[in-house]
Amino acid sequence: LSVQESAAECPKILATDTHPCAKCIEHNGQEGADICAWCYSSQSCTPVTLANPHPCPHAKSDFALFGDDCDCRPDKYTTCNKCTSHNGCIWVEHGEKNWTITVGGFELPTFNTEIEDMCMAGSALGPHNHGKLITLGNLFQAKMVPTNHEWCWAQCRVRGIWFLIIIVLITLFTLATTIFFIKKLRQCAARQRLRHRRINSDAIGISILENGAETYLLSPPSSPPQATPLLKPILDRVRRQ
Repeated sequence: LSVQESAAECPKILATDTHPCAKCIEHNGQEGADICAWCYSSQSCTPVTLANPHPCPHAKSDFALFGDDCDCRPDKYTTCNKCTSHNGCIWVEHGEKNWTITVGGFELPTFNTEIEDMCMAGSALGPHNHGKLITLGNLFQAKMVPTNHEWCWAQCRVRGIWFLIIIVLITLFTLATTIFFIKKLRQCAARQRLRHRRINSDAIGISILENGAETYLLSPPSSPPQATPLLKPILDRVRRQ
């Protein structure tokens, strides 16, 4: 892995390249390849060396070193709507990256880069590579910690993790409401079944009583049947008719 500025070479970016960011960093980490960074502000591919640890013309300009830094096409998805319409991308309105870079065992001074209106890899929880130590080859390590982010995921109105919280609350409310209505429907169905059983039982009992009363009137027995205490009031009412 080359760390000398005189020997560093990076891919030449052409105006016709459709994925200049990915082309710039595609060889990072390969044995014998130089470490190259894609500078978002200048749209240039520049080597990272001991003499030139910050690859961009402006000290605060952000850059890409890792594979998923280019997945969200920051050179093409230049608006929030374009960016958040793609899975795995977030639109960062404002933020910073704290960089710690080690080249050949020598740790370079920590520096910050600013993020303004940029599409970058992330999820509902925020940017990817948060605090992750990235090793490219045997001599280069970089640790990037995003801080103070104002970002949007899947939409452009609600910032930060609040959109995920809203989704969770809506999901829980919907689930609770569904369970409540299912329980109520089951209770109503149970009451309907019980009501039907009672109506059927009453109908059967009345039919038996009416048939018994008719038989008694047509051919009365020598001794009237003794009604049970439960049926006696009903039989008395039938006899009076």
